[in-house]
Amino acid sequence: MFDEADNVHGLLAEIAEVLLPHGPLEALLVDDGSRDASANVCARGSSSTVPTGLRIVCLQRNCGQSAAVLAGVERARAAIVATLDGDLQNDPRDLPRMLQRVEAGECDMVAGVRRQRHDTLVGGCRRRSAMACATG
Repeated sequence: MFDEADNVHGLLAEIAEVLLPHGPLEALLVDDGSRDASANVCARGSSSTVPTGLRIVCLQRNCGQSAAVLAGVERARAAIVATLDGDLQNDPRDLPRMLQRVEAGECDMVAGVRRQRHDTLVGGCRRRSAMACATG
C-alpha cells in the first residue's frame, strides 16, 4: 500500500470478515514507502481487526507495486499467496472462491480482473502510460 492510511481499517476489517471463518491466515501488509501514516495505522489496527497472523513489511522508499508485491511474497510463510491492493478496489470476497480452485487442484494460479476501476485522473493516466510501455 502507498499512502493508504484512510483505507487500512476498512481493508483489515474486510479481510478478517471474509477470511477468518475459513481458518487461520497470514496477512502481510506491505507499506511501499508511504508518506502518510499507513504503517502506523496498520500497527495500531492490527490487533483489534485481525487477531493473529498480521505482519507489516515497510519498504524504505516507494519502489512501486511490483516491488511491493515481491517483498510480500518473499516474506510469506504460507503455501498459497493472494494479493490485494490497499485502495479497496479488489473485493476480498472473491478470495475464498479463488482459493477453493487452487486447493482442489484445478489450477496452480488464479487471477482476477477488475470490471470497473475507480482511478483518479492521475492514477488512470499513469496506469495507461505503463500499459502502453509494457505492450510496446
